[in-house]
Order: sequence, then structure tokens, then C-alpha cells
Amino acid sequence: MAAAAEPEHSPGFRKPPALLRLKRKQPAGEEKPPERAEPAESSDILPLSQSLHSPLAVPKAPSSPRQEFPADWSIKTRVLFMSSQPFTWAEHLKAQEEAQGFAQHCRAAETTLPRSVQEPRLCSELRCAFQQSLVYWLHPSLPWLPLFPRLGADRRMAGKACPWAQDEAVQQVLMSDWEPAPSDDDDDGSFSWLEEMGVQDKVKKPDTISIQMRKEKHEVQVDHRPESLVLVRGSDTFTLLNFLISCRSLVAVAGPQAGLPPTLLSPVAFRGGTMQTLKARTVSGRARAQGGFEDAFSLEVLGPVLPHALHALTLLLGPAQRGAFRALLSPHEPSAAFNARPAPAQEDVRQELPACGLHPKTLDQLRQCPTLGKSSIRLLEMKDYSYTWKA
Repeated sequence: MAAAAEPEHSPGFRKPPALLRLKRKQPAGEEKPPERAEPAESSDILPLSQSLHSPLAVPKAPSSPRQEFPADWSIKTRVLFMSSQPFTWAEHLKAQEEAQGFAQHCRAAETTLPRSVQEPRLCSELRCAFQQSLVYWLHPSLPWLPLFPRLGADRRMAGKACPWAQDEAVQQVLMSDWEPAPSDDDDDGSFSWLEEMGVQDKVKKPDTISIQMRKEKHEVQVDHRPESLVLVRGSDTFTLLNFLISCRSLVAVAGPQAGLPPTLLSPVAFRGGTMQTLKARTVSGRARAQGGFEDAFSLEVLGPVLPHALHALTLLLGPAQRGAFRALLSPHEPSAAFNARPAPAQEDVRQELPACGLHPKTLDQLRQCPTLGKSSIRLLEMKDYSYTWKA
């Protein structure tokens, strides 16, 4: 789709800064060097600001202000929050605050904050809830390998230690953390499950020749089309896991990812999963504005940012940033197809998710009927506690 002139912005949507100069704390007694027009550190944020004007990053029309933004089921690899108020409350958490945040996550505790936090940096409840919002669960856990996203990860994994590649016993240990499944199931047994679901005619069973060709080429073609998405919900979810485990093509047989089971991500604990935290850092600087420059602050969160985590973070940023912030979101493109799913029946959601470990407001947001279609939110802004967004 060809890009036209830059689209108009809604009244509630402020144009992002074209330039952001970063400030570094000056050690005591050290002479301040002459200020440069463009410090090297600005590369962390400047390309993101410039990318807002690209056809990919800027959608055609903004939304009207709403009290809530639509459910976005895509997984984000990076979220950059920007505000005129500092994010010092997210810096240097105390050991006790980190521990309390982990405990709150495990207990699915809810944190209720006032509409506006007057002293965010001194608010222990806010800081603990921030730690809680960064937690997710992962399998397998191999800290020296990038396990998300896995598409195109071969180059990043090349040269890294892969002790399971030639050791079948290690492979079995990695796979054993998945839900148990009969080990003697073959592809025919897997496709019999598809027949039970009534989709056997919609999934073409690969013949021996095509399977061999795929193994020789060591590649998989991904079309990124929502039409290729299969939604499984309810009790069939466990059957789906068994089906995936039984598929011989589930795990690569060659290359840097040989013998490595697929990555599992979850907002709550599961058997074999390892607790992880998203990476977060704050940056302060100066942004170009009419008549000069103004203070600008940012909070960068590196993924995988699951749908619930994005909403949990916004629940904290509203009170902490006095109801005003902007967010630039970088989605994992293949996961944008998740937004094309049909809306779940409300009675099913109420029965299955009352005690799932997510904040009630996050659950309410994820219960909304999908409205993003084949796209995902790329720009989100809160102003006067109301949201506008672009997808």
C-alpha cells in the first residue's frame, strides 16, 4: 500500500518529538564538556522517533479518545514509553521491592493506586507493582540463547553452545518438561486428532517426498496471513499440545536450533517453566519543541511483552505519569494475526478465567471483541487519562 502525505492526528494525539537529546549524570568535580548537537546515545531513541513518519509505523487514522484501548493480542518485542514526567520511580528498585513484586506475582495480588500518585519515586506500592508487571514464564530456559523470536534466530544462535544438538538424552530432558504425550504417536495419529476437530480437510497432510524436501532445505515458509491461523480453545488446548509434541517436524533436525524444543511463553507459572523478567531502563533528555527544547523522559521495555503485560504497565503509568504518556510499540509481526481471532463467548470467559492470575481490569480488556483485524497497535497515547491509538 503506497504511503501518502503524513496523516492528520486527532486532537488528543500529540506529534512525537523529532529529536531527543540524552543527558548523562555528571560525576562530582568533573568539568562539564561542551554540549554536542547530537550525542551518540541519542541513537537509542532518535531512529524510533523518525520511524513514526514511515508508512509502516504510522497508520492512516487515529482513534477518538477512549477510556480503554482495544485488546491487542500481538506480542511486542519492544515498547518505548515517553512522557514529560520523569520515570525515576522505575529505577534502582530495592531488593525488598523486587522480592515483594515477585511475591505479588505468585499470589496474583492486585495493586490499587490512586488516580494520580503525587510522589511516584517514593511510592513503594507503585515500584513493587512495576516489578510484578515485568514477570513472565518461559520454557526452555537457556540464558545464553535468544529464545524469542525464534524465526530468523539461526544467525544469532550460530557459534553458541548447543549441548543437546548431538545428545539425545539432553533432548529428552528438554522435551520432558512439556505435558506428557504418547511417544509412539506418528503423523497419522496426529492427523486423526484433526479429524476429531473437523478440520482434517482444511489441513493438507504432507507426503513423504515433501517432508524429505523440507528436511533437506532446512526451512519453513511463513506467509504471515491471518487466514493461516488456527484457534484452539478450551479443553482441546491440551490435545493440541499433545499433537504438537507428537509431530516429528516440531523440532529442527539440523542447524543451530537442532533438537531445541519450541519456546513456550506464559503470563503465569506452568510446570517446567522458568520465571523471567522483561528488561527495562529509563532515559532522560531534551526534546525539540516550539520555541526551543523541553524535558523529555522515556522508559524502554524489551520483550517478549505479552498482551497482559502491556495493559498492566499502562495501569501503572496512568497514575505515575499524571495521566499523560505516549508509547511506541514494536510488534512481532507474525503474532499480529492473533488479533484476527473471533470473540470468545462471554459466559465461557467468565467461567474459565476468574482466578487465572491476571488483574481484573486486564481480564476485562482482553474480553473485548477484537477490533484490530489484521493489524496491531503501534502508537498509544494517554492524555487526561483518555487513550488514543494508531494501528
